[in-house]
Amino acid sequence: MTADLKLSKSAYFVLRSLLTGPKSYWELLLEQETSGRNFIPELRKLLEEELVTQDPSTRKFILTEKGKEFALSHISTPEVVYCPHCKGRGIVLSGRFKDLLHEFKKIASNRPRAIPEYDQGYVEEEVTILRVAYTYLKGDLEGKEILIIGDDDLTGIAMAISGLPKKVMVLEADERIVEYTNQVAKERGLNNLSAEIFDVRDPLPEKHRNAYDTFITDPVETLEGFSLFISRGVAGLRGEGASGYFGLSYVESSFRKWHQLHRRLYDMNLVITDILPHFQHYALNPDDIMNKGYRIVDRLGVEVNYPDVNWYNSAFHRVELVGDPKPHYPADQRIDLGRELYFDDEAYVTLY
Repeated sequence: MTADLKLSKSAYFVLRSLLTGPKSYWELLLEQETSGRNFIPELRKLLEEELVTQDPSTRKFILTEKGKEFALSHISTPEVVYCPHCKGRGIVLSGRFKDLLHEFKKIASNRPRAIPEYDQGYVEEEVTILRVAYTYLKGDLEGKEILIIGDDDLTGIAMAISGLPKKVMVLEADERIVEYTNQVAKERGLNNLSAEIFDVRDPLPEKHRNAYDTFITDPVETLEGFSLFISRGVAGLRGEGASGYFGLSYVESSFRKWHQLHRRLYDMNLVITDILPHFQHYALNPDDIMNKGYRIVDRLGVEVNYPDVNWYNSAFHRVELVGDPKPHYPADQRIDLGRELYFDDEAYVTLY
């Protein structure tokens, strides 16, 4: 790499990270705020220019002498500037939420396995409770009626066992999760929790329209898929002042896509009030990631070790209605989306 080559944001993050020592591919991905589609060519360029190489025994990435010299000519000594207690999230679990995490882990240990057919991937148990705590912090949980669109993370169960919401309704396409949620509700006497089968492409049942204070979803990240999930959540809200929560990843959504998705939010009469970066970490199955043909591995062009950190992460968003709900897709219509519901040119951790 010549000295006059522009140092991209992705390359900057990689070089800065490697100045602190060897890193696995997955550790580098965790620190990025760019899509896999953009990141992989940048990493390959660093390898081709011999600024970065791999340790043959660990397959971790390290700076060459040339790379270290180049990095230090552009980057100062790395400093840790995020809070070590909350890991930069801005919220910690204590009191009832610490107890809730302990209880939730026991419940989650028996949940159905994530399967790629539904584009599933669980967040860490701690993240599920952090979601609950954050909705509490913002006044969107206690005494509220909550609608959850898709719930492989079992957020509905976590909210219900907190005893804080008035009602939690889970709408989920996977029959296994619906059965498990209702089973837990029955066994624990959770009268504030229930789950129903729901395909997000179907019309939102009339009984769920304009009936809730808060919605939560973890949408697919194609433009139309995202718009559909958020539309169903918005259609469930009562009106102005009601809120919604969802995540947007970095690895499967470039900021150019974020721009498109955020515009759709404003068109639905939603305003973004909070964005918590790197808030949600997902515990994806490493065997699936390495062996099922995901682009995040196949497009790299070099062999890497099995994931050693929960690298897939997303920014937690809070939105609030500033007028009447205006879903992009009408609540009373079926939306016939096929594979494009899940897959686009940035879907690097989605099977196609």
